[in-house]
Amino acid sequence: MIELVFVSISDELMHVKIVGTKVLLGSYPHMLLPMELIGLNKATTIAEFPDLADDPKWRDKAIIRWNMHINQLGTEEKIEEYIINDLKKTGHELKMRKKYG
Repeated sequence: MIELVFVSISDELMHVKIVGTKVLLGSYPHMLLPMELIGLNKATTIAEFPDLADDPKWRDKAIIRWNMHINQLGTEEKIEEYIINDLKKTGHELKMRKKYG
């Protein structure tokens, strides 16, 4: 298990927990939730998946694609690297990292 804490441009803390290929997200120190229960920003999602711009099911399809990508990465370390690099694009800075086990 790997836990990460990021700080955003607006000084909000984001908590990420990676357990195998399961990723939980949330505002630190609040409850962590799977991607399916997190609110997605449509503009950010469409920037990543432009073909979903006019799709009424854009959110569901984006989550499916994200989960498929996470599963393809396969290891906690590769998932961690992907998440760190992805969040850097939106101005998040890694502040804490813990690896268990």
